[in-house]
Amino acid sequence: MAVLHDAEEARTGDVHHSFKHQDAEFANALDNRAFEWFGRLLGGLPADVAEEYVSLRKAARGISTEASLLKAADKIEALLWAYEEYLLGNAYVRKALIVEDITSKLEQIKLSSVQALVQEIRTRLAVTA
Repeated sequence: MAVLHDAEEARTGDVHHSFKHQDAEFANALDNRAFEWFGRLLGGLPADVAEEYVSLRKAARGISTEASLLKAADKIEALLWAYEEYLLGNAYVRKALIVEDITSKLEQIKLSSVQALVQEIRTRLAVTA
């Protein structure tokens, strides 16, 4: 699941969460295109293997613990970049509240380790504000 969940980004690049999800119709269209591309990527594989990979890719959108960890890992990667930029004084990152946006998305993931990270980031933001 972890290897496959963003396979289309090899073709499209990463689309920032807040940009992608500002419009539900756009987000759905992008997801549909990603699955189309993913299906074509698997076209040379035996049908049963391709079906299993598609199933795993779709499961990454779900609510299982594995899917939650995957979502957290994606957001933590973005958070590390944004938080470093924030600490370096990047005015755009601060003005656009990117760290705060990512932190609020992480807050929705109900895993204790993620919640501890969110609390730590919020504490640090309060100190550096």
